[in-house]
Amino acid sequence: MNRAAPYLWASVGVGSGYVYRPEQVGLASAIADAFSDKAALLADAPTGTGKSDGYLSPVALGEHRAVVSTGTKALQRQLVAKDLPAIRAACASAGINPPSDALLKARGDFLCDRRLDEHLKTASIFEDSFEEFMTWRESTTTGDVEDLPIKRPDYWREIASDGDDCVRKKCKYSHRCHYFSDRETAQDADILVVNHALLLVNIASGGAVFELGNRYLILDEAHQLEDYVSELFGAEVTFYRCRYVLRVIEKKAADLDSYTLRVRNYAEAFFLQLSEHTILGNKTTPRRLTRIFWGRSNRC
Repeated sequence: MNRAAPYLWASVGVGSGYVYRPEQVGLASAIADAFSDKAALLADAPTGTGKSDGYLSPVALGEHRAVVSTGTKALQRQLVAKDLPAIRAACASAGINPPSDALLKARGDFLCDRRLDEHLKTASIFEDSFEEFMTWRESTTTGDVEDLPIKRPDYWREIASDGDDCVRKKCKYSHRCHYFSDRETAQDADILVVNHALLLVNIASGGAVFELGNRYLILDEAHQLEDYVSELFGAEVTFYRCRYVLRVIEKKAADLDSYTLRVRNYAEAFFLQLSEHTILGNKTTPRRLTRIFWGRSNRC
């Protein structure tokens, strides 16, 4: 039997609409060889090749464990809602034990009940959909923002799970934390679907988010990886982030309000000056900025 036949058979099992693509079978065979040799493979597949089935089939038929990383949420949804169910159905029709799969999301996609409680103590007003949101809070089993029956509220970042503001060991909701429950369940899947941002966060944290060892790594939409690396491992300071950190501090220590107010004013002044220097970075016409630090104005 041709060694590519198992991948073709798996695709045929998807349904009568299957169209044979030699490029797809060639991709699957090359990936199978790379798995066998524990080698790296760089493949460029034109649109319409069927690359998802091309790399999922050898993972499933070889009984490998893999992490599939995508650049967009749209491709994640396609894999979980369409491609992986089709692969499972093909395996079942061929008498092969199908692989399990799971989508692992970033913690910012999940509600943090403790942070919501804290936000309720300080928030002066909520949107009109607040009651509907609180009903969802009591009934949700996932805490996933994509399961919200309403538009994502403007205050979501204030109440979403945040690694910098997590007190898991002391949290009264630790037994039902949506983020950790999702993460622990997903860890056991044979095929774990993530995005490039989460993959890089995991690498930077030494594997604190999910186990990458003993898994093959498949990068789909790999052309976007460079941008994610630059964004994640670079440094970025925004006015919004400054205000966000100050709000977190004020929720935890009310007696620091006078200090946080001063910092907020300094940050506002700094970013206002920065916005006025539109040619900042031009080596031919360097500009001097005013550095404001604890009430003193210096030139730099």
